[in-house]
Amino acid sequence: MENIKLKDVLKSGDIVRTRKRGEKKWNTNIAFNVKNDELVLDAGINEEYYKSIKVGDKVECKVTLDKFEYTIEANVTDMASTPMQTMTLNIKEIKKYDNLRKESRHFVYLFALIRQNEEDRDPIFSVITDISKGGVAVLINDRNSMERENISVHDRVYFEVSLEDQRKIKFEGIIKREKKTKSSIEYGVQISDIDNDNRKVLDDYVDELKNTDDEFQQLKQEIWEYNFSM
Repeated sequence: MENIKLKDVLKSGDIVRTRKRGEKKWNTNIAFNVKNDELVLDAGINEEYYKSIKVGDKVECKVTLDKFEYTIEANVTDMASTPMQTMTLNIKEIKKYDNLRKESRHFVYLFALIRQNEEDRDPIFSVITDISKGGVAVLINDRNSMERENISVHDRVYFEVSLEDQRKIKFEGIIKREKKTKSSIEYGVQISDIDNDNRKVLDDYVDELKNTDDEFQQLKQEIWEYNFSM
C-alpha cells in the first residue's frame, strides 16, 4: 500500500468533507492545521454536527483534487471551542483513488431512484452523495434494495434525482466503479445520456452549488482573519 503523507494531500484552508463512521451525510470543514499524522479542522460550520462529535469517535474524511480523490480514516482526539470551534483528528489510514470526473464535484444529500431499464417499475432507492456536471456518487443502504441489487461496473442504469426545491433530473449513466461493505454499496456513475431540459437543470444546480462553495470559503477566510487578528 502506498505510504501517503497528509501534508502531500492537504494544506491549511483546503475544504475537507467529514462524517462520523456509519453516517450517510458529508459535512463541510476547512483544514486549519495539517501535520503528517494529525489534522485540525474548523468544525463550527454545522453546529448540530459539531455538538454530536465526541473524543474517541471514528470519522471518515474525503478530499478531492484535480487528479486524485483521497479517503482518510481517523479518530477524534480533541474538541475545542475557543478561539474557534475545532476538532483534532489522529490519522489512521489514507487511500488514494483516480479522480475520473473531469468536472468539479459537490457534496450533497439527494434522494434518487435507480432503474435498470427505462420500463423498470420497481426502482432501487438510493442517495446521491456527490454530484458534478459529468457524474454522481450514489449510495445504496436500504436492505431490501441491496438484497435484489445486481448492478455491475460497466452497466447502464437510469436515474431520477430529486433536488431540494422539487426539481428533478433524469439521465442515463454508466457504472464506473463500485465499493461494497456489509451495510452499503457505493457506485461512481458517469452520465452517458441526458436530454437538453435535464441538462439545463443539472448545470444550473451544479453552478448554484459552486457559487455557494465559493461564498462559503470566502466567508470562512474572513472569519479566520478576524479571529486571529484579535
